[in-house]
Amino acid sequence: MFQNLEYEILLKKLTILGSAQFQEDFYIFKKITYSFLILFLCMQIVRYKR
Repeated sequence: MFQNLEYEILLKKLTILGSAQFQEDFYIFKKITYSFLILFLCMQIVRYKR
């Protein structure tokens, strides 16, 4: 019974850590994507003005 409880606590901790890491990775990915999008749009504007 105690082993099962310990296992559940460990699993919850890993799940919380995993979701926090996923959110952090997703946030970084989103920032990079937006940066590339802005860069691409700026390049299009510069090309259009020539």
